[in-house]
Amino acid sequence: MEFISFVSLGVEPRYNLYQFNENAAIAIAAPMTVGFGQAFEQNEDVEGARGFGNFQLPLLLKFYLGTNSTYESTEDFGFSAGAGFEYNKLALIPTDENQRILDANKGWIMPVFSASVHFWRGSSPIEINFKYGKLYN
Repeated sequence: MEFISFVSLGVEPRYNLYQFNENAAIAIAAPMTVGFGQAFEQNEDVEGARGFGNFQLPLLLKFYLGTNSTYESTEDFGFSAGAGFEYNKLALIPTDENQRILDANKGWIMPVFSASVHFWRGSSPIEINFKYGKLYN
């Protein structure tokens, strides 16, 4: 199955479990994403979900260093790295009424790793996020 994401919106609630100082912390984070895109089969030999929309909800243990690590941080640059598990669901709105395909269109949980770079551009905080997950069959 392939999925093309047209637009996604996300929010990352988190709770700092331990603050080493004003520029380092360990936290539990759940960077949830809801998006609009299209799921379809890669070719005729593969059966998969067809439809629109996606949802991801990871639960990660993350280490933050530098900016955005705590409310007291005064750094202009920082990063974070984390690992955990993520619930995924593609084709939230199915476009196929075949019951066999609808039964195959279920959410799944997989391990995931993340890394982010945090910095300020003027008075605006900027984040660049990378996330990798692997589904094991």
